[in-house]
Amino acid sequence: MTRIATAASKQRKLVIAAGIVILAAALAGSLYLTKRSAFRSQASEALFKARTKLAADLKSYGDSLAPAKEAKKAESTAKDAKGKAAKKETPVAPSLEFAKFDVSEKLKDGVAALEKVAEDFPGTMAGFDARMELGGLYFDHATGPADYEHASQWFGSASTTAPGNEQTIAALYNLGYAQEALGKCADSVKTFDRALNSGSGPLLGELLLSKARCQETLGDKAGAKATYENVIKQLPNTESAKTAETKKATL
Repeated sequence: MTRIATAASKQRKLVIAAGIVILAAALAGSLYLTKRSAFRSQASEALFKARTKLAADLKSYGDSLAPAKEAKKAESTAKDAKGKAAKKETPVAPSLEFAKFDVSEKLKDGVAALEKVAEDFPGTMAGFDARMELGGLYFDHATGPADYEHASQWFGSASTTAPGNEQTIAALYNLGYAQEALGKCADSVKTFDRALNSGSGPLLGELLLSKARCQETLGDKAGAKATYENVIKQLPNTESAKTAETKKATL
């Protein structure tokens, strides 16, 4: 009876100890999830503020390019042939969607804010988006090789810190284009292959066609032909396949 009582006492202690361990683990897990959720919320808020600053920079620069607003007082008193107030259109700022300008100078506050989000929140969707936006800004508004280098660096950084496979592929796709713009088609082919080996998904056609295009630029007609045939095989009856057939016929 003594041995039974001793064994039962030990079992109770083990059960209590196990319960304490499980409870501690649950609390630690809960704290971790709470902290991670708060970190993501902070990242999202920081990205929102950065985008607000970027939008303000874009508007300010766009407004500076608008035609000069001449004599508003004269406009209000101008008369047409019938003596009625003449209507004049307000000058409109030109679109900056693909305008070429110095991003670092004209969008100084927005770029700095996005860089801080990328630095402070690695591994989050907000951090990834900040890197992709920076890469896109330098690529879309590039005035020379230095800007394409900046774009490559940001897209490359996005590809290595992406929160998921889909984001990694998107970053590699953009990185390949930036490398191509720099005349580094050999690197582009490798980058497009990395994306293709990662699963590619809906970007399959674009990735294969881009790879083939760079192979043509490098003078690798056999490789380009094989890639075009791969497009036709994997994506039959699609626009990508039609494009591949047309390109293949010119080799």
